Amino acid sequence: MTWNVREKACVACALALGVINLGLTGGCTTSADSDAPTVTAQDLSGDYPVGTPLRTTADLNLRAEPSLDAEVLDVIPAGSTVLSASAHSRANWYGVTWGAKTGWVSGQYLAKGAATNEEPFTRQQVRELVAGHMAPGAESAADDFLNPGLTTAELVNAVGWLATHDPPQWQVSAVNSNHHYDPAAHSGGLAFDCYDVNDADDESFVDLVNRNPYVKEVGLSGGYVALSSRIRGKYYFTETAPTHVHIAVKQAYGSYQ
Repeated sequence: MTWNVREKACVACALALGVINLGLTGGCTTSADSDAPTVTAQDLSGDYPVGTPLRTTADLNLRAEPSLDAEVLDVIPAGSTVLSASAHSRANWYGVTWGAKTGWVSGQYLAKGAATNEEPFTRQQVRELVAGHMAPGAESAADDFLNPGLTTAELVNAVGWLATHDPPQWQVSAVNSNHHYDPAAHSGGLAFDCYDVNDADDESFVDLVNRNPYVKEVGLSGGYVALSSRIRGKYYFTETAPTHVHIAVKQAYGSYQ
């Protein structure tokens, strides 16, 4: 069993106050400062719809079940954005999706909203970020990010987030409908297509797309279809088309996964 420092402080505080004993599992509503733990109000309370962006306020264990005794699946860094994966909390534990992993975290170290260092992006910033990442023949589409009539602010943020989170070598193949083989798929400036250059990076690229808090729907084609199980907490579909990842900031085709 692995407890992080904050979880240990949480339990120690509760034990000192006679609130719990070592045989009890589940969340508790305490936190620790640099000296001695004290009981405080939890950062997050209530229930949130599936897909709601939440942010971590400390390095946080992602557990397989809503219990301090449950297996630790990963440690989510402080300041990360996770997405609600369960419409109802359990004793201050929240089901969340982070990357390709879904599990439970303590609401003590969550707050509502995406991490502040992840939003927003200006159109000029994103235009500069995608420079050098446009697929051959699609170079002019980079200017779509400068035009509010061709791309929504939410899509600009989705591209900005992806570009600033250490993606593997990647390229944008289509943005607005005037650059797309199926114009209806990108109408309204709500979607773009991209792919990673090296097949060995496919899995990490799809995981990164799944983490993007601005992305609501993902479409996979070609070799990416085999990675469909890595999409969680978003709308999802597959399509028969040249290999790419379709990224949208509004649900249009897929079912929730």
